[in-house]
Amino acid sequence: MGTTEITPEEMRAIEMNSAHIGVPPAIMMENAGRAVADLVEREAKNKKWETIHIYAGIGNNGGDGFVAARHLANRGYRVHVFLAGSPRDLVTPEAKQNWKPLSISSSIKKTFIRDSSQVIPEIFEADVLIDALLGTGVRPPLREPYRSLVEGINHADAPLVVAVDVPTGLSTHPGDPIEEPIVKAHITITFHLPKTNMSKAVNHVGKLVVADIGVPPEAHTQTGPGDVYLACPNRPRDSHKGQNGRILVVGGCLEYSGAPAMAALAAIKSGADIAVVAAPKPVAGIIASYSPNLIVRGFDGDYLSPACLDKIVPLIRSSDVVLIGPGIGLASETREFVSRTVEASDRVVIDADALKLVQGARFPKNTVLTPHRKELEQLTGKKSENHQQACDVAMGYARSNNVTILLKGPTDFIVSPTGETKTNTTGTPAMTTGGTGDILAGVVSALMVRNTPFRAACAAAYITGRAGEAAQNQSGEYITAFDVLRFIPRVIREERLFLARGER
Repeated sequence: MGTTEITPEEMRAIEMNSAHIGVPPAIMMENAGRAVADLVEREAKNKKWETIHIYAGIGNNGGDGFVAARHLANRGYRVHVFLAGSPRDLVTPEAKQNWKPLSISSSIKKTFIRDSSQVIPEIFEADVLIDALLGTGVRPPLREPYRSLVEGINHADAPLVVAVDVPTGLSTHPGDPIEEPIVKAHITITFHLPKTNMSKAVNHVGKLVVADIGVPPEAHTQTGPGDVYLACPNRPRDSHKGQNGRILVVGGCLEYSGAPAMAALAAIKSGADIAVVAAPKPVAGIIASYSPNLIVRGFDGDYLSPACLDKIVPLIRSSDVVLIGPGIGLASETREFVSRTVEASDRVVIDADALKLVQGARFPKNTVLTPHRKELEQLTGKKSENHQQACDVAMGYARSNNVTILLKGPTDFIVSPTGETKTNTTGTPAMTTGGTGDILAGVVSALMVRNTPFRAACAAAYITGRAGEAAQNQSGEYITAFDVLRFIPRVIREERLFLARGER
């Protein structure tokens, strides 16, 4: 089991991105169920096994079992489906859709099990038992009738037990214990990639078969709703002020006051609880006037300089993420200030003019840089003739400097220090208006509170682009950065619910 294991949330995100691309869950369920049927047929045909019992739950794992039942019955096997519940209990559209042909089939026997007293002796009569009860969403302990069904499957001593996606009872959530009862399968056929904890439960997983269910490669290499789902989880019910992120935006100068305000507001709109702006005193009052949601700290001078550091370092230490650059300017005294601020930070986003001043700085482990192509050339000293060359330059710089780069353009390119890459195609030419880059940097900083730099950058690029599209749809091409800003919370909400709202 050397292949990378993924969590249930990561698999959900892959499914969401697949649906966004055009491969909906219904197609993947059909492919999964057919793969189960094909595996069972390969195992059974030379052994003259004819009786197949499928124990199905009321979710998508059960739906996979329904598809397998249909295919196996069509191939002449005696199929009996035991549903843990009733058809009206089915919880997903795909499971309901695939129950329909079973409900009218005269060749497939159906039994409904509503409580543990209905676990029947027929469980001992099957040549093949297929466990399609519960999938990756299960958390211990098992409730009834699932607990009794799992115990029954394990006591049945069938010649072949096949688990669909994951043996029922095995939690695939990181950190969860391996807690009995768990189906002891001879073969587990999992879909797309192995799941977390499978390598720790080989006695239950048995032989692991990984089946292709049609997930397009782009579900991994392009941003989509799944990236938002992963990066923007629901807040804990007992969360308190500050727990969801304190962002420090360091920027502004005598000429530029709007950029740091825009970035800080974007951070709040993206989930941060508190955004503090550190800016020169001549513009601090102007920045504060943009919104009562901002906390602004003013420092002596028309530009931020090393003389400010003693007072800014405590702000850095009390913040989860530092965003430096929006409106900071290119004054000579600011260069040393930028480098020392970056080096004093644990998690930092570097944007705008700071990208031109940060050469030679020692980047912390969790760093995101957000250049466009020209800024990348200034940062690296390497010219690029086209987008692909720029991507290659970004990849090399990310590796050698242990940073994540979000290269902005008509197609955004995101690369991690290890070479993991994604592209983002959301957005619109209307977003060439000033301030949208500050918004993107603010979204990245908010999402970095609870995510890796790469995951935060991917989701932020997608969210900001979708917000720009929404602003254009409402107002036409002539929009402002504030128009984009307004749509960020709505985009996050809608993209997290992508499958739930019916785009399956």
